[in-house]
Amino acid sequence: MKPLEGLVVLDFSIFLSGPSAALRLADLGARVIKVERPDFGDLCRQLYISELELDGDSTLFHSINRNKDSFAANLKNPDDMERVKALIKRGLDFKIGWKWYLVVFLLLPLLIGLPLLLAQMAGETIPESWAVREAGDTPLPIFAVIAFFVIFFTGGPLQEEFGWRGYATDRLQEKFNALWTGIVMGLLWASWHLPLLFIPREEAYYNRPAWGMFLTTTLVTILFTWIYNNTNRSIFATLIFHTMFNWSNFFFPTFETDIGGLLFFGLAIVLVGVIVWQFGPEKLKREDT
Repeated sequence: MKPLEGLVVLDFSIFLSGPSAALRLADLGARVIKVERPDFGDLCRQLYISELELDGDSTLFHSINRNKDSFAANLKNPDDMERVKALIKRGLDFKIGWKWYLVVFLLLPLLIGLPLLLAQMAGETIPESWAVREAGDTPLPIFAVIAFFVIFFTGGPLQEEFGWRGYATDRLQEKFNALWTGIVMGLLWASWHLPLLFIPREEAYYNRPAWGMFLTTTLVTILFTWIYNNTNRSIFATLIFHTMFNWSNFFFPTFETDIGGLLFFGLAIVLVGVIVWQFGPEKLKREDT
């Protein structure tokens, strides 16, 4: 089995660089669909570096577009545009159900924010949130929305989720059950961030003992696997969930408090235990979901 087998890539590029990059994805097992204009297609069809041609097109075109499916569409034509949209939907499924949208948006803010509230009620001094310091004169609700999109696009989710969930999780679940996949993925994810423990940083998450980061990441990754399996392997759902994890740590200094951190571990362990009990360790998913 090739590494990218099962993934669908839409290739809208022309000439050399883009098609060559998409070719590498095809060679690694992805199904690459090359989208071209219906009249004359990619201009590279007529780009010759020799007198040889194949089926009326340059051999250069065929050499960098092998192993790809072809799809002709004029994006200015409404009917063709609808066909392209239908094709894109096969790779990006946003229909995860309103219940799962509540889960991916609210679970981690509650799981991280509630222990902080309880720590404050217990009398512990709560440090100022890093987000509050960064917001400056910007109203906090507006800053919260801005922070969500900045984190989504630049803070790790978009850069990591297609690898952690889109590739690694599926491969591990071929060998292990879902619970063990979550545990192994959590340990790998924590190891990925391990160098940050040795670099001076402001985030309290990386200024605590390493065991805390490993335990937190493992528990949260089991939740990732649970969500991924119950949303029909939606990477979009885990992108949002990953964003909310980073966003929650940005706004709630739970891990800068002793009581808050311990309460988080307790709540997270109970939550994971309930999920494993209710959904089963094999798939972390009910058969009717």
